[in-house]
Amino acid sequence: MSVPKYMAWDPTGNYLYVPNSGNGTVSSFTLGSNGALMQLTTTAVTGSTAPLYVAVSPNVSYLYVLDGAGPLYAFSLLSGTPTAMIPTGTAPTGMAIDPTGSLIAVSNGAPDGEISLFTIGSTGVLSPQSPLLTTAGGQLQYVTFYNTF
Repeated sequence: MSVPKYMAWDPTGNYLYVPNSGNGTVSSFTLGSNGALMQLTTTAVTGSTAPLYVAVSPNVSYLYVLDGAGPLYAFSLLSGTPTAMIPTGTAPTGMAIDPTGSLIAVSNGAPDGEISLFTIGSTGVLSPQSPLLTTAGGQLQYVTFYNTF
């Protein structure tokens, strides 16, 4: 791994995904029988310069990788292939998927603390909401969804 950033477990708790901002990759791990992490793969995120954050869809079908330079990448975990690359706001700092798996929010730190919102299609493809950016103010670092279930 090269400069690991904000990792995420899949919803089943079986796989850990770690973005490596130093080399534009994402590493995947599983837990061994003794609780030690066992590395499975390291995959290049083509076009990414600094993967910062990862999130796994609630249905464990898609991995979303947020690049510190702005794009958001989508990957099918079933086939391992990229499904999309979509721009976000300036200087993204975090992201979250809502509990239903239908929305992704991205916090953007500059210039005015904005949030980008995307719908997640049934094939994992992201579509920007209108308006794409909503000003929240301040220097955003993270974003989350409030679970009311």
